[in-house]
Amino acid sequence: VVWQRDESLAPAKAIVALDPPQRRRRAAATAAAAASVFSIDNIMETMKLQFLQTKVRLHIATPEETARAKAMSAAASDRTLNAVDLNGLRKNLVVLGAHGRLVSLHSGDGRKLWATHVPIACASKASSDASFDVPSDLRVLRAALSGDSASAGGGAELLVVGRTGAGSYSCTLDGHTGAVLEAKTFDGGVSHVLQPTHVVDSLHRHPVILVVRKADGTREARAVPNDISPELKAQLARGVHFYEADAQRGALRGYAVTTNLQVSETWAMNFPGRHLLSLAQPQAGEAVHSHVKVLGDRSVLYRHINPNLLFVASGVSPADTRGRWTATMDGGVSTGTGSAVAPADASSSSTRLADRLRPARGSMVHVHLLDAVSGRVLYSISHDDAVGPVRCVISENFVVYMYHSLRHSTTEVSVLELYDDSARLTARTVSDVVFEMVPTAIPAWLARSLHIETDVYNQTMSAHAPPPLRVLGQSYFLSASVRAMGISQTLMGLASKLVYFAEEGSGQVFSVDKRLLDPRRPVKVEAMHREEGLMQYSEHLPMGFNQFSLTHGHNVALVSKVVSFPSRLESTCHVVVLGLDMLYHRMQPSASFDTLNEDFSHAFLVLTITALAVGSVVTGRMAKRADLKVKWR
Repeated sequence: VVWQRDESLAPAKAIVALDPPQRRRRAAATAAAAASVFSIDNIMETMKLQFLQTKVRLHIATPEETARAKAMSAAASDRTLNAVDLNGLRKNLVVLGAHGRLVSLHSGDGRKLWATHVPIACASKASSDASFDVPSDLRVLRAALSGDSASAGGGAELLVVGRTGAGSYSCTLDGHTGAVLEAKTFDGGVSHVLQPTHVVDSLHRHPVILVVRKADGTREARAVPNDISPELKAQLARGVHFYEADAQRGALRGYAVTTNLQVSETWAMNFPGRHLLSLAQPQAGEAVHSHVKVLGDRSVLYRHINPNLLFVASGVSPADTRGRWTATMDGGVSTGTGSAVAPADASSSSTRLADRLRPARGSMVHVHLLDAVSGRVLYSISHDDAVGPVRCVISENFVVYMYHSLRHSTTEVSVLELYDDSARLTARTVSDVVFEMVPTAIPAWLARSLHIETDVYNQTMSAHAPPPLRVLGQSYFLSASVRAMGISQTLMGLASKLVYFAEEGSGQVFSVDKRLLDPRRPVKVEAMHREEGLMQYSEHLPMGFNQFSLTHGHNVALVSKVVSFPSRLESTCHVVVLGLDMLYHRMQPSASFDTLNEDFSHAFLVLTITALAVGSVVTGRMAKRADLKVKWR
């Protein structure tokens, strides 16, 4: 065999990130490892590595020295260990392929940890003789806990859902070995997999609700795992809503799951004569650092954070716009089908062809922001002379989406930011916000005397009575066709947000700072704008430069998703690009403000501080002796 390539994951359908298994070390082994750090050989190797890295940074190293420095850094790094680290930088990426292959990859070097074929593995474990089909969804039931024993309830568990010949199946697997723990079949097809993040059972599992559609068209909900208590099932189903869309007919329907796991329709909406081009919702469990935004003039905007926000784009599909151009020549007759009868002297006309072509009327993209619980329309906007495809990402209080503009023959990116415009919030000052952020530090009598609401962040919002909204929007040109979009996710939501764009033809993925997509970017930057960090408005987004590229020249064919996972460091997040190929990248949206470099030598730092301390003591004594000699003269 000269070479081989594993294509079982092409294309990848879903991916989840797990912490590697924990490994207990004996005290003797730990002491030996600590002693080896300060050994003479290790200190000499560290000094050699530091010397070579200094020459590389100063661009005075030879190619041989550069390669040697890279090899030494790789040997000293622990990023390829299959063990959990405190910073969450090592992950096991479990990828589900389109043909039923489930593979666990190490994020450090991409090596395969385990692999299994889900239909075959589930069929061997299940008692039924049904034919298992390719799975459709992958979820994490339980992440690895801080103990190291799966038998004690600390092992990672995965849930795979798919169809059989006449029904569906759910399969539970060990996330660290790929072994099938349980496989069950049931009637009906699974249409939705719902996983509320606030419900945890006694074994630290996050149960899942499977919405099953039966042959007669009725729907029912099933809780997985089945061994959870009835009280937990009622808590699991409380407040769970979902929707179904018919893209061709332009229809949306909302449903709710009752406490006895029954499904009832709550609202419906139709878009007659239009296709549904795109649907998007925020990522469940996303961290939000602050609910307020302080402006340069010391005024405050309150972010409207709605986890049930639903983005709906409707309009004419790209397939329906073929041949719908109206071409008008000087003295010609418009045919309305993309061709025209021109006079003999039409070639002498100085009018540009692009100026003579006009898109057919009716090509519009309609954007609606809905509440998925009540179906209420929160905001609507229409874009003239625009068609799909439409891509969208939602994070915190902003929505970023793109579409194709027929008027400018390019891709346009629009951003919407939602703020609460309630009178009780708009009248607040910065000092009120500061007091509200630390309600436990304010005595109750002082809060009453100052008329400060210390529970403003604990107040709930009804989906049937939403507050008045203030929506800020802006559009930009993008010199590329976008195939997929993504958004960065960090632990606490403090770092800057990055929006990822996967280019259509080149297979490149670029990141754009959310500050470049701020709808409040001024045409003329003043002092208060600079204090707030706003950039001057430019109608073009700077996408395509090397400093914004995630792929660094590598082509990722047919990108379908750009997924981000947080680490335990606020500055760092994991980004995975899925398609025919797969790319992993570790990103730092706001630079490394809370961590040191991986090749940072702590032993060398201790030696340096020790040498400085000894040197200061020695030079101090030498200075005293010199002063004493001067005085005796």
